[in-house]
Amino acid sequence: MHIPYRMGRRTDPITGRIQFWIAPIPTRLEQINSGQLRALAVAGNDRFADLPGIPTIKESGFGDFDASTTYAVFAPKGSPPEVVDKLYTEIKRALNEEVVQKKFRATGVEPKLGTPSEVTKLLESQIIQWADMIRSGGIKVD
Repeated sequence: MHIPYRMGRRTDPITGRIQFWIAPIPTRLEQINSGQLRALAVAGNDRFADLPGIPTIKESGFGDFDASTTYAVFAPKGSPPEVVDKLYTEIKRALNEEVVQKKFRATGVEPKLGTPSEVTKLLESQIIQWADMIRSGGIKVD
């Protein structure tokens, strides 16, 4: 049975109104680091570098589950390959800078770089994964 939940989702885990919550690390890192919340597992394929003691869901024995957040840069369809290559090269250069890495990690984002074709494959696989989950769970929009 679907039960919509819209109230207090930012504060309810901290106040104890709800006991369990799945959320992207960037939205909860401050509360985890301050001790307001206890992280039980990382919902990605790899542990998060700044929370090395927190296992993945798979390591915790709950199966192969990846609900990690993906951030990507997009260009209009048909963009010239040299423009896409230049964007990729400059993003790669920036992400290799230690100051950029530190800024991202401070907000709970672990930067990883993929080529345009790798990112496309990743996003296509996530569409399939989540579509299958939606269908098998009978999930509907209210």
